[in-house]
Amino acid sequence: MNKKIFGSNGLELYGFVGVCFYYFLSMPFIRGVLFGDGFKILDFYDGQLVTDASDGFFFLAQFALYFPYLFYKYLFTYFDVLGLNVLVIALSTPIVYRYFCHAKNELQLVLLMFLFVPVPLLFLSSYNKDFVLVVFLYFSYGYGRDLLVYSRGYLFLVYAVLMRAYLVFVPLIMSVRDSKRFFLASFLMFVGMASNEYTGYYIYRLFNRRLAEKGFDANSEILQTVEVSDFLSMLKMLLEVVPQVLMPIFYGVGLKTIFFQMYVSVFLVCCIYFRSRYSNVLLVLFIFYTILDPDLGAFFRHLTSFFILFPLMLGLGRRSAKN
Repeated sequence: MNKKIFGSNGLELYGFVGVCFYYFLSMPFIRGVLFGDGFKILDFYDGQLVTDASDGFFFLAQFALYFPYLFYKYLFTYFDVLGLNVLVIALSTPIVYRYFCHAKNELQLVLLMFLFVPVPLLFLSSYNKDFVLVVFLYFSYGYGRDLLVYSRGYLFLVYAVLMRAYLVFVPLIMSVRDSKRFFLASFLMFVGMASNEYTGYYIYRLFNRRLAEKGFDANSEILQTVEVSDFLSMLKMLLEVVPQVLMPIFYGVGLKTIFFQMYVSVFLVCCIYFRSRYSNVLLVLFIFYTILDPDLGAFFRHLTSFFILFPLMLGLGRRSAKN
């Protein structure tokens, strides 16, 4: 049972331990040793929007960075201190505290800590567009809010439309009652869009992000040699890429690779064992980022941006949201 510290009305022990764990992993030298000094895509964006209609894909990529860029330029940049952003940490602390308060015993605490590890290492210590996602997700759903789109989910729809249009499916999956029919309908819609000459061009271009040399399409740490142009080449690409994400340990042994392998295994086991609408969202995100994301670091950064759902996926929230 989670105990209180500093008196009967004080902090919950597991929440306090979790916040200390968050602060420790946020230390710049810890992040530097494990992940080096990686760049953020916002470092390469100057706030300009190219209105050339000849490349709508490039415009959307720019527009997705526009509002996070403005937030940083006019607010968060003033709080950068020695490799940390104190405003990000201050705003994240109560969210992280509530995350760990869901644990009721040491085993649950350890599991939540393990799933949380990439969060401060990759994006919740310095300002990143993924932090904006966390804020919108929290105010849309919090921990166990009503999952209906017309209650709070519209806030996340606003985020998706303005910053990451491909995430519009998140509130839809969380609000749907019959997930099997929803997934079938989504699959048929995808096949239809991929078969269309106009929409298929953009879909296949997304799948070929790893082949890009520069620009908004980041270079890849995961090898992809197949250019996707139809369903057959898409299948070949999946056969080449998916094993590298699911079994990174076979493509290079190292401390980071071992951790990635453990994380992928634990994450998938939890999603499959604790079936709910939360796990449905996370499984779809896992599949989506496996196909589209350019490297393992970005893969885990995007996936763990939804860490608010982890306690709910494990059945530790107020609602189970079972199918």
